Amino acid sequence: MSDRFLTVPSFLILIKTRPTKPDIQQTNKSLIENNIGKFLCITQGGNPLPTFNWLINQIKINESFYIVHSDTRQSYSELYLPLEKHFHNGLLTCQIDNQALDKPLITSYTLNIECKEN
Repeated sequence: MSDRFLTVPSFLILIKTRPTKPDIQQTNKSLIENNIGKFLCITQGGNPLPTFNWLINQIKINESFYIVHSDTRQSYSELYLPLEKHFHNGLLTCQIDNQALDKPLITSYTLNIECKEN
């Protein structure tokens, strides 16, 4: 009696899905210069999981200032931004991307920083 093996080809199917447009939320009641502002960028879904980038006035913020929490239902990034006077009326942008998108999805938020009196 001989042993016979049947080789069956296997396939991996990756279904790519788009995440939703991100939403920025400010968690501080007010933004005061020389303090830390905390912001959330939240998106739903996406396969593969989305990547996050933060920008201020179109300049990329160093990744050491934010943390990413990824889940198949909801992913979000927490930004801890040292608030500087020259950021007042600046544009804070959250950018998300994944392989299902042709270009990143972005949402922007205008900063209203209260300046301390000398």
